[in-house]
Amino acid sequence: MSKLIESIQHDAIDPTVRVSTLLRKVKLAAAKLQLPEVEEWVENELNGYKGKVPPYRQIRGSPRAFNPYNGWIPIGGDPKTVKAISTASTKQSVAAIEELITSTKSGDALQQPLPPEVINALNRNAEFGGFGDMAIFVGRADVAAILDVVRNKVLDWAIALERRGITGEGMSFTAKEREEAKQVMANFTIGSIGNFIGNMGSGNTSGDINTSDVSAPQILEVTNKIKAALPELERAGVDAVLLTATIEAIEQATARESTDKGKLQGLLTDARNALVGAAGNLTADGAVAAITGLIRGLGGGA
Repeated sequence: MSKLIESIQHDAIDPTVRVSTLLRKVKLAAAKLQLPEVEEWVENELNGYKGKVPPYRQIRGSPRAFNPYNGWIPIGGDPKTVKAISTASTKQSVAAIEELITSTKSGDALQQPLPPEVINALNRNAEFGGFGDMAIFVGRADVAAILDVVRNKVLDWAIALERRGITGEGMSFTAKEREEAKQVMANFTIGSIGNFIGNMGSGNTSGDINTSDVSAPQILEVTNKIKAALPELERAGVDAVLLTATIEAIEQATARESTDKGKLQGLLTDARNALVGAAGNLTADGAVAAITGLIRGLGGGA
Protein backbone atom coordinates (compact mmCIF):
# COMPACT_ATOMS: atom_id res chain seq x y z
CA MET A 1 0.00 0.00 0.00
CA SER A 2 1.32 3.49 -0.88
CA LYS A 3 2.55 5.77 1.87
CA LEU A 4 0.86 9.18 2.10
CA ILE A 5 4.03 11.19 2.78
CA GLU A 6 5.85 9.56 -0.12
CA SER A 7 2.86 10.35 -2.33
CA ILE A 8 3.07 14.01 -1.29
CA GLN A 9 6.79 14.04 -2.13
CA HIS A 10 6.10 12.55 -5.54
CA ASP A 11 3.41 15.14 -6.31
CA ALA A 12 5.60 17.99 -5.03
CA ILE A 13 8.30 17.26 -7.62
CA ASP A 14 5.82 16.62 -10.44
CA PRO A 15 5.21 19.94 -12.27
CA THR A 16 2.05 18.55 -13.86
CA VAL A 17 0.36 18.26 -10.44
CA ARG A 18 -1.33 21.54 -9.56
CA VAL A 19 -0.29 23.12 -6.28
CA SER A 20 -3.94 23.32 -5.23
CA THR A 21 -4.24 19.55 -5.71
CA LEU A 22 -1.01 18.98 -3.80
CA LEU A 23 -2.22 21.09 -0.87
CA ARG A 24 -5.41 19.06 -0.49
CA LYS A 25 -3.27 15.98 0.07
CA VAL A 26 -1.19 17.94 2.60
CA LYS A 27 -4.39 18.99 4.36
CA LEU A 28 -5.38 15.36 4.72
CA ALA A 29 -1.97 14.35 6.12
CA ALA A 30 -1.89 17.33 8.51
CA ALA A 31 -5.35 16.50 9.83
CA LYS A 32 -4.41 12.87 10.44
CA LEU A 33 -1.11 13.89 12.09
CA GLN A 34 -2.98 16.46 14.22
CA LEU A 35 -0.86 19.43 13.08
CA PRO A 36 -3.18 22.45 13.33
CA GLU A 37 -0.50 24.94 12.22
CA VAL A 38 -0.08 23.12 8.91
CA GLU A 39 -3.84 22.82 8.49
CA GLU A 40 -4.21 26.57 9.04
CA TRP A 41 -1.52 27.35 6.48
CA VAL A 42 -3.11 25.04 3.91
CA GLU A 43 -6.55 26.57 4.53
CA ASN A 44 -5.15 30.04 3.90
CA GLU A 45 -3.42 28.92 0.72
CA LEU A 46 -6.47 27.04 -0.58
CA ASN A 47 -9.11 29.62 0.34
CA GLY A 48 -7.15 32.88 0.36
CA TYR A 49 -5.76 34.95 3.23
CA LYS A 50 -8.06 37.22 5.22
CA GLY A 51 -5.30 38.89 7.26
CA LYS A 52 -1.55 39.34 6.92
CA VAL A 53 0.15 37.32 4.20
CA PRO A 54 3.51 35.51 4.50
CA PRO A 55 6.63 37.25 3.11
CA TYR A 56 6.72 35.08 -0.02
CA ARG A 57 3.37 36.57 -1.10
CA GLN A 58 4.82 40.09 -1.09
CA ILE A 59 6.29 41.10 -4.46
CA ARG A 60 8.32 44.15 -5.38
CA GLY A 61 6.87 45.82 -8.47
CA SER A 62 6.81 49.05 -10.45
CA PRO A 63 4.18 51.65 -9.45
CA ARG A 64 2.63 53.37 -12.46
CA ALA A 65 -0.11 55.91 -13.20
CA PHE A 66 -2.37 55.89 -16.24
CA ASN A 67 -1.89 58.93 -18.43
CA PRO A 68 -4.76 59.26 -20.95
CA TYR A 69 -2.28 60.52 -23.58
CA ASN A 70 0.77 58.34 -22.93
CA GLY A 71 -0.71 55.25 -21.27
CA TRP A 72 0.90 53.78 -18.15
CA ILE A 73 3.84 55.87 -16.96
CA PRO A 74 6.20 55.29 -13.98
CA ILE A 75 5.41 57.14 -10.76
CA GLY A 76 8.39 59.26 -9.78
CA GLY A 77 9.09 61.53 -6.86
CA ASP A 78 10.56 60.94 -3.44
CA PRO A 79 12.40 57.57 -3.49
CA LYS A 80 11.08 56.62 -0.04
CA THR A 81 7.50 57.23 -1.16
CA VAL A 82 7.99 55.26 -4.36
CA LYS A 83 9.57 52.38 -2.42
CA ALA A 84 6.70 52.41 0.08
CA ILE A 85 4.12 51.88 -2.67
CA SER A 86 6.13 49.39 -4.73
CA THR A 87 5.20 46.19 -2.90
CA ALA A 88 2.19 44.18 -4.04
CA SER A 89 0.82 41.41 -1.86
CA THR A 90 -1.75 38.89 -2.92
CA LYS A 91 -4.31 37.18 -0.70
CA GLN A 92 -5.75 35.11 -3.55
CA SER A 93 -6.09 31.35 -3.27
CA VAL A 94 -3.47 29.25 -5.03
CA ALA A 95 -6.16 28.10 -7.46
CA ALA A 96 -6.83 31.73 -8.43
CA ILE A 97 -3.09 32.34 -8.87
CA GLU A 98 -2.82 29.21 -11.00
CA GLU A 99 -5.68 30.41 -13.18
CA LEU A 100 -4.10 33.85 -13.47
CA ILE A 101 -0.78 32.37 -14.56
CA THR A 102 -2.46 30.04 -17.04
CA SER A 103 -4.45 32.88 -18.65
CA THR A 104 -1.44 35.19 -19.18
CA LYS A 105 1.53 34.88 -21.49
CA SER A 106 5.15 34.59 -20.47
CA GLY A 107 6.68 38.03 -20.12
CA ASP A 108 3.36 39.77 -19.49
CA ALA A 109 3.09 42.16 -16.57
CA LEU A 110 0.26 41.85 -14.06
CA GLN A 111 -1.38 44.73 -12.25
CA GLN A 112 -2.55 45.32 -8.70
CA PRO A 113 -4.53 48.59 -8.40
CA LEU A 114 -3.41 50.94 -5.65
CA PRO A 115 -6.04 51.65 -2.96
CA PRO A 116 -8.08 54.88 -3.45
CA GLU A 117 -6.62 56.42 -0.29
CA VAL A 118 -3.09 55.92 -1.63
CA ILE A 119 -4.03 57.40 -5.01
CA ASN A 120 -5.58 60.43 -3.29
CA ALA A 121 -2.46 60.93 -1.18
CA LEU A 122 -0.21 60.74 -4.24
CA ASN A 123 -2.40 63.14 -6.20
CA ARG A 124 -2.01 65.74 -3.49
CA ASN A 125 1.61 66.01 -4.61
CA ALA A 126 1.66 67.97 -7.85
CA GLU A 127 4.66 66.00 -9.05
CA PHE A 128 2.42 62.98 -9.61
CA GLY A 129 -0.25 64.91 -11.46
CA GLY A 130 -3.94 64.13 -11.01
CA PHE A 131 -4.18 60.60 -12.35
CA GLY A 132 -7.22 58.55 -11.40
CA ASP A 133 -5.80 55.09 -12.09
CA MET A 134 -2.61 53.84 -10.46
CA ALA A 135 -1.33 50.30 -10.05
CA ILE A 136 1.71 48.22 -9.18
CA PHE A 137 2.99 46.28 -12.18
CA VAL A 138 4.60 42.95 -11.31
CA GLY A 139 6.13 40.31 -13.51
CA ARG A 140 4.18 37.17 -14.30
CA ALA A 141 7.22 35.11 -13.26
CA ASP A 142 7.27 36.81 -9.84
CA VAL A 143 3.65 35.82 -9.25
CA ALA A 144 4.30 32.27 -10.48
CA ALA A 145 7.17 32.09 -7.99
CA ILE A 146 4.60 32.09 -5.17
CA LEU A 147 3.43 28.69 -6.34
CA ASP A 148 7.02 27.42 -6.45
CA VAL A 149 7.62 28.57 -2.87
CA VAL A 150 4.52 26.74 -1.68
CA ARG A 151 5.53 23.60 -3.57
CA ASN A 152 9.05 23.75 -2.11
CA LYS A 153 7.75 24.27 1.42
CA VAL A 154 5.55 21.19 1.07
CA LEU A 155 8.47 19.14 -0.24
CA ASP A 156 10.77 20.25 2.59
CA TRP A 157 8.04 19.44 5.12
CA ALA A 158 7.44 15.97 3.66
CA ILE A 159 11.19 15.23 3.61
CA ALA A 160 11.54 16.34 7.23
CA LEU A 161 8.72 14.00 8.22
CA GLU A 162 10.24 11.06 6.38
CA ARG A 163 13.61 11.66 8.07
CA ARG A 164 11.87 11.12 11.40
CA GLY A 165 10.32 7.89 10.16
CA ILE A 166 6.88 9.42 9.52
CA THR A 167 5.51 8.02 6.26
CA GLY A 168 1.97 6.83 6.90
CA GLU A 169 0.56 3.54 5.76
CA GLY A 170 -2.16 4.22 3.25
CA MET A 171 -4.19 6.99 4.86
CA SER A 172 -3.23 6.21 8.47
CA PHE A 173 -0.48 7.19 10.91
CA THR A 174 0.52 5.52 14.14
CA ALA A 175 0.42 7.26 17.51
CA LYS A 176 4.23 7.31 17.49
CA GLU A 177 4.24 9.01 14.08
CA ARG A 178 1.81 11.67 15.31
CA GLU A 179 4.04 12.36 18.30
CA GLU A 180 7.16 12.53 16.13
CA ALA A 181 5.39 14.93 13.76
CA LYS A 182 4.88 17.39 16.63
CA GLN A 183 8.63 17.30 17.28
CA VAL A 184 9.30 18.06 13.62
CA MET A 185 7.02 21.10 13.77
CA ALA A 186 8.82 22.35 16.86
CA ASN A 187 11.92 22.95 14.75
CA PHE A 188 10.57 24.97 11.85
CA THR A 189 7.56 26.73 10.42
CA ILE A 190 5.83 25.80 7.21
CA GLY A 191 3.73 28.91 7.08
CA SER A 192 3.78 32.41 8.45
CA ILE A 193 5.86 34.44 10.88
CA GLY A 194 3.42 33.77 13.69
CA ASN A 195 4.21 30.07 13.77
CA PHE A 196 7.92 30.75 14.26
CA ILE A 197 7.56 33.43 16.91
CA GLY A 198 4.75 31.73 18.76
CA ASN A 199 2.61 33.70 21.18
CA MET A 200 4.85 36.62 22.04
CA GLY A 201 2.34 38.03 24.49
CA SER A 202 1.49 41.66 25.12
CA GLY A 203 2.22 44.36 27.64
CA ASN A 204 5.54 45.70 28.84
CA THR A 205 7.83 44.40 31.54
CA SER A 206 10.99 45.70 33.17
CA GLY A 207 13.75 46.01 30.63
CA ASP A 208 11.46 46.59 27.67
CA ILE A 209 12.82 48.59 24.78
CA ASN A 210 11.13 51.96 24.56
CA THR A 211 8.74 51.15 21.72
CA SER A 212 5.10 50.16 21.65
CA ASP A 213 5.62 47.35 19.14
CA VAL A 214 8.60 45.30 20.33
CA SER A 215 9.75 44.40 23.84
CA ALA A 216 12.96 42.82 25.10
CA PRO A 217 11.22 39.50 25.98
CA GLN A 218 9.89 39.30 22.43
CA ILE A 219 13.37 39.73 20.97
CA LEU A 220 14.80 37.14 23.37
CA GLU A 221 12.06 34.67 22.48
CA VAL A 222 13.07 34.89 18.82
CA THR A 223 16.81 34.62 19.56
CA ASN A 224 16.19 31.58 21.79
CA LYS A 225 14.28 29.85 19.01
CA ILE A 226 17.06 30.61 16.56
CA LYS A 227 19.70 29.22 18.95
CA ALA A 228 17.65 26.05 19.40
CA ALA A 229 17.51 25.65 15.62
CA LEU A 230 21.23 26.32 15.03
CA PRO A 231 22.16 22.68 14.19
CA GLU A 232 19.53 22.55 11.45
CA LEU A 233 20.42 26.03 10.18
CA GLU A 234 24.11 25.09 10.00
CA ARG A 235 23.25 21.98 7.99
CA ALA A 236 21.26 24.20 5.65
CA GLY A 237 24.29 26.39 4.95
CA VAL A 238 24.24 29.08 7.63
CA ASP A 239 27.54 30.24 9.14
CA ALA A 240 26.72 29.15 12.69
CA VAL A 241 29.75 30.90 14.24
CA LEU A 242 28.80 34.25 12.72
CA LEU A 243 25.13 33.85 13.57
CA THR A 244 25.89 32.84 17.17
CA ALA A 245 28.14 35.86 17.67
CA THR A 246 25.47 38.15 16.24
CA ILE A 247 22.75 36.63 18.43
CA GLU A 248 24.93 37.11 21.51
CA ALA A 249 25.46 40.76 20.57
CA ILE A 250 21.70 41.21 20.17
CA GLU A 251 21.05 39.70 23.59
CA GLN A 252 23.71 41.91 25.20
CA ALA A 253 22.24 45.02 23.55
CA THR A 254 18.75 44.03 24.67
CA ALA A 255 19.90 43.55 28.28
CA ARG A 256 21.26 47.07 28.59
CA GLU A 257 19.22 49.46 30.67
CA SER A 258 19.24 52.05 27.89
CA THR A 259 18.97 50.35 24.50
CA ASP A 260 20.22 51.98 21.30
CA LYS A 261 17.42 51.03 18.90
CA GLY A 262 19.49 52.00 15.87
CA LYS A 263 22.31 49.68 16.88
CA LEU A 264 19.82 46.92 17.69
CA GLN A 265 18.22 47.28 14.26
CA GLY A 266 21.69 46.93 12.72
CA LEU A 267 22.45 43.79 14.70
CA LEU A 268 19.09 42.26 13.77
CA THR A 269 19.79 43.06 10.13
CA ASP A 270 23.19 41.32 10.45
CA ALA A 271 21.45 38.25 11.90
CA ARG A 272 18.95 38.24 9.04
CA ASN A 273 21.76 38.53 6.49
CA ALA A 274 23.54 35.59 8.14
CA LEU A 275 20.49 33.45 7.39
CA VAL A 276 20.58 34.15 3.66
CA GLY A 277 22.81 31.13 3.09
CA ALA A 278 19.88 28.87 4.00
CA ALA A 279 17.32 30.50 1.69
CA GLY A 280 14.47 28.07 1.03
CA ASN A 281 14.92 26.22 4.30
CA LEU A 282 11.70 26.36 6.31
CA THR A 283 13.35 27.22 9.61
CA ALA A 284 15.50 29.93 8.04
CA ASP A 285 12.47 31.41 6.25
CA GLY A 286 10.59 31.59 9.53
CA ALA A 287 13.57 33.13 11.33
CA VAL A 288 14.04 35.75 8.61
CA ALA A 289 10.36 36.67 8.78
CA ALA A 290 10.50 36.91 12.58
CA ILE A 291 13.58 39.14 12.53
CA THR A 292 12.05 41.33 9.85
CA GLY A 293 9.00 41.79 12.08
CA LEU A 294 11.26 42.86 14.96
CA ILE A 295 13.14 45.36 12.78
CA ARG A 296 9.88 46.89 11.62
CA GLY A 297 8.60 47.00 15.17
CA LEU A 298 11.71 48.98 16.13
CA GLY A 299 10.94 51.51 13.43
CA GLY A 300 13.28 50.14 10.78
CA GLY A 301 12.40 49.98 7.10
CA ALA A 302 13.17 46.20 6.96
